[in-house]
Amino acid sequence: MTEEAQKELEEIRQQLDDIDDQFIDLLAKRLELVRRVEKIKEGEPIIRPDREEKILERLLDKAANLDPPIDEAVVSALWFLILSACLKAEFLQREQRKEEQ
Repeated sequence: MTEEAQKELEEIRQQLDDIDDQFIDLLAKRLELVRRVEKIKEGEPIIRPDREEKILERLLDKAANLDPPIDEAVVSALWFLILSACLKAEFLQREQRKEEQ
């Protein structure tokens, strides 16, 4: 590998690292918003299949319209991981509040 190619590779890897960091920051922000939503819900169901399905449909549509598109299986898997983390955060917060009462 040439020195120029090595430098370009390092720059690209740094950009990838920055994006990975942004993923974590965005997930933290999403989890904080989910906790705020749970406080507002006050006992209403945490799981909302209709809303979750609409979000997945929106994300799949967005991913399909990119150039190149992102594979549907990847988007679905990523969404379900994010959704699981958010639902867990809501359940834990709700349980914590119940214990405090």
